[in-house]
Amino acid sequence: MSQTLSGIGYTHFRFHRWAFERYFAALEQLPEEKLNADSGLSFGSIYKTLLHVAQADGIWSFRLTGYTPVPPADASLATLKESWFRALDELSIWLGGLAEDAWSTEAEYSNSKGVKFRTPVWQIVLHLVNHGTAHRGQICTVLRQIGVTPPPTDEIIFYRLEAGQL
Repeated sequence: MSQTLSGIGYTHFRFHRWAFERYFAALEQLPEEKLNADSGLSFGSIYKTLLHVAQADGIWSFRLTGYTPVPPADASLATLKESWFRALDELSIWLGGLAEDAWSTEAEYSNSKGVKFRTPVWQIVLHLVNHGTAHRGQICTVLRQIGVTPPPTDEIIFYRLEAGQL
């Protein structure tokens, strides 16, 4: 059985949100000093790494939909989560309404240095998801180092849940 690009892309995007929902359930239990401790991650702490992904997702949401509630750097974890998931929800609505051929349409945008690009929507979605997965992996390592078992977020678990197999 083959799936459409829109079906695969939209499912992959929903996995991204689901995986971060699972991580927030674990991270909300951590004391603030653990969230903000410099852990040697690309952006220093767990919190700053989450903020980076949230802000990147917000930028991509804006590029595609015009909507972005990018959280400020000093937002609480709860505010960060609310703002980030609102951007993901807006992007989910937009992606869910795309016709099959629109997934191959090139979005036009400028990067932070003003350089213009054109990228197919499906490539942006895969980039967004892979970017989040890379940083979740970093956070996973830090959680294990401080004695916290991270939630399982393998994509196959998401697929099994979606299929009612778990």
